[in-house]
Amino acid sequence: MFTTRNNFNKTNIMFFLILILLAIFSNINADIPVHCRKEKIQGDWIFKIDSKTFTPSLDQDKTTCGHGFPDHIDQTIGEQDYKFDTSTTIEAKLGADFKAYQNGAVVGTWTAVYDEGFILNINNIVITAYMKYYKTSNGVFKSDCDKTMKGWYLPNKDEKDKNWSCMYGIKKGSVTGNPTKTNFLKTNLVNPKHQRFVEVKEKESNKDNNYELGLIQLKTNTFMNQKYEDHLHIVNELNGMGLTWNAGINEDFKGMSLLELNNHPKMGMKRMNYEKEDFSIKPSNLYEQLINKQQPSLLQMKNKLRAKKFDTQYDKDVKALDKLNKENPELSQNKIEETSSETSDSNSYVKKSMLLNPIEEKVFSQGKHSLDSTKVTNYDEVVKYIDTEVDQIDESILPKNWDWRNVGGKNYVPKTREQKSCGSCYIFSTLSSLEARLRIQTNLADTTEFSRQFIVSCAIYTEGCKGGYPILVGKFAHEFELVPDGCMNYEGRDESCSKRCDPSVYKNKYTVSRYEYLGGYYGGTSELLMMKEIRARGPMPGNISVPWSFSYYKGGIYANFNNKSPSSSINKATMFDNNVTWEKVDHSILIVGWGEENGVKFWICMNTWGANWGENGFFRILRGKNECSIESMGDVMRIKKEAR
Repeated sequence: MFTTRNNFNKTNIMFFLILILLAIFSNINADIPVHCRKEKIQGDWIFKIDSKTFTPSLDQDKTTCGHGFPDHIDQTIGEQDYKFDTSTTIEAKLGADFKAYQNGAVVGTWTAVYDEGFILNINNIVITAYMKYYKTSNGVFKSDCDKTMKGWYLPNKDEKDKNWSCMYGIKKGSVTGNPTKTNFLKTNLVNPKHQRFVEVKEKESNKDNNYELGLIQLKTNTFMNQKYEDHLHIVNELNGMGLTWNAGINEDFKGMSLLELNNHPKMGMKRMNYEKEDFSIKPSNLYEQLINKQQPSLLQMKNKLRAKKFDTQYDKDVKALDKLNKENPELSQNKIEETSSETSDSNSYVKKSMLLNPIEEKVFSQGKHSLDSTKVTNYDEVVKYIDTEVDQIDESILPKNWDWRNVGGKNYVPKTREQKSCGSCYIFSTLSSLEARLRIQTNLADTTEFSRQFIVSCAIYTEGCKGGYPILVGKFAHEFELVPDGCMNYEGRDESCSKRCDPSVYKNKYTVSRYEYLGGYYGGTSELLMMKEIRARGPMPGNISVPWSFSYYKGGIYANFNNKSPSSSINKATMFDNNVTWEKVDHSILIVGWGEENGVKFWICMNTWGANWGENGFFRILRGKNECSIESMGDVMRIKKEAR
């Protein structure tokens, strides 16, 4: 039984339980149902390369290596080990440093692709593979991180249109053959008491394991089936929490129940029959955190559930500023203090000031920062760093505000668009980035818009309306091409690739000349690198974990919990600097710039939900603290245009 303590009343507790419930509903966006962290992929591998080669073409199934146009989950389930009639063998070690080794010598590089597979560049060849997964008799997927599905072998990355082969990989020392389903179920299924909310109904008789979770179900069943627009009290709760953003009812979500909204592709792809060990949550722990006096805010609770991270740089900043305070006492007289008092209103929460103190402001302003975007009118200055590698850009010259929608009065960002009921956000963010970068390269002489439907229907590395990742869109566009919008109009559903036009009718050919994770590998990005890349070449895809409250965003600087005090310094820390090897993301957006408002740092982003949502289709989100995992995965590409 719950009791009220520390400014919690029954309404607040119920509101928190609802959001906990939605968090449990929100399974990870995985366009294929596999979960293999970087540390499970690294090691010594044996790759088998099919001796039968082919010329890649979107008109022949051989090109997919068994995956499909687009990729199809059920077609690639690893029910048995693969075999080729004849094959060659390549052995390589995928090192923890993201370098590839043969006989102890460095021969290339590799990167994980989120938690699903890897791309290996070795001796000018490219190997791309997803990790293997199984579907058990009760419909639950399970990963085998010692093997790969069938993947692709490119013998020469510079001649990417010939002599491809299919391949598969087995880690040295792994057991050949699949476990039997009987043994597999006994040894690999997650303990039933850790199953998700959606499985509770099947286990109602097991009250010892599910009593508390069943209690949530009982209290919220009716709520979950009510309409989104009927919950103005949720909006009022959010607006009363002292956040840096405003909540409201968004027109596009009206008519949906909260359950329907949560399962909508816009809110991140959900797979209810997919278990990942990282998301086994015991409700009792959530209850304890809920009413613990050290966790007075729901929005802090999510931070508690995630691994502690991205605080190192801030702690260093605080120490440095404390030192400056002592050395310059006259500067700290007007320092803004954090508010710590609680009001008598039980709906009010402790809010720390998000303003920079005068010391921070002075330190930041003493840099050699270049002009903000609004003041840059010389085109040579606009593209000054377009061919410069990020590690060669002096961080001290980065402007305090940069927005590609207004660079000396010019807008280089394409229009906002609507993904509809299709999990294609990753395509929209990638193509919008490439469109913007093309406009920057040509000084708005080429404003071509690329076909989203072409990627939905024809890309072999992604799953169309069922999900994907920007880096794999970039890889596809590197090895094939992009086509203008008129070649295949967007339908918001999976259509046959055969419905595309013949790209040769267009006088120009557009491809991606280079695709990569910012920093060189998955998890190697940071706030600093993102700012450099955006300033140098233009908007880039951003990837976030979508909180439930995001559907209510109307304006301001979004943050999923309100007790974060940002520092004026730029965070250089990556995921791996903070001992984090994987971060959940389930939605992709476009980052067009950054800025500050009343001392609060933010990214400027374009969503894929149309112009009626947020700030005319855009939103701002807290910068420098990996808010919603936005600084965990940076996919970047460079656009290439050539005459046919």
